[in-house]
Amino acid sequence: MRVAWPLRSHRTCKSGRQADSFPRGEAQPDFICIGGQKAGTSWLYHQLTVHPDFWMPPVKELYYFDSLSKIKRRLPPRCKDERDALFMEKLDQLSARACLDLVGYGKLFELKGALLSGDISPSYSMLKDDLVEQVITHFPNLKVIFLARDPVERVWSQLSMEARLQTIPPFDPSDPDEVARSLGWPGVLLRSHLSKIVARWRGYLRPDLFRVFFFDDLERDPARLRRCILSFLGADPDKPSGRLRADNKSNVAKDKPFLSATVRSRIAQFFEQELKACAAELGGPAKHWPARYGF
Repeated sequence: MRVAWPLRSHRTCKSGRQADSFPRGEAQPDFICIGGQKAGTSWLYHQLTVHPDFWMPPVKELYYFDSLSKIKRRLPPRCKDERDALFMEKLDQLSARACLDLVGYGKLFELKGALLSGDISPSYSMLKDDLVEQVITHFPNLKVIFLARDPVERVWSQLSMEARLQTIPPFDPSDPDEVARSLGWPGVLLRSHLSKIVARWRGYLRPDLFRVFFFDDLERDPARLRRCILSFLGADPDKPSGRLRADNKSNVAKDKPFLSATVRSRIAQFFEQELKACAAELGGPAKHWPARYGF
């Protein structure tokens, strides 16, 4: 379990109602999205939040399976109504417990009522095998989504974010050697082996419950990607759900460093075997990733 800051409540409103006053749904999430980080998970959360078939938690990432939600959030949770506030109160109570409580975690999602709901936490991609098995055994009908992005593009986006947040040692983004050293940082390296993440989770799930979608499709045809994801989750893709956001440009830092051809080539060399493994394990657009770098 990764080291995390203690949870601090950021609620801006407080519930005055008890859980029994809300229509209850099944005490389990319908799905989880396990990442990948910097591969469109914020876009996905937005698409599901505005769709009428879903009630999504007031925070995108619950971090429960890996950190018991004991984290310091950079942004306050959504708090538009009493249900949002009650969810955060229940999450605070759950995170105060010393060990994993999958029954209690499942009860968080009773607040969805008759709608669909789930947990989008990219950190789940790094869960160890025994924990993955425990989660899937407890929620045998859980659908799992993984959003895959070219490892070279994905890791550059992550490094840019980590440098901005100062969560990894500083490095010169124009120096190929310094960038290569940063690629070995555990929190970066573990998230970068998409083929291993997908193979591990596939080993515990029925084929009909696990699906890989691609960032390439988000860039190429976001409407089609949204339709495919909604259909997989059991929602109606034809229901109106507001304006389609094609990407996360509003979330991109203005100070993201320039990726030079030299640094890009060095990162690609580092991930040569992973690019080839992704082509074999993931298929789809990943089959073309190695050729982007001459492999």
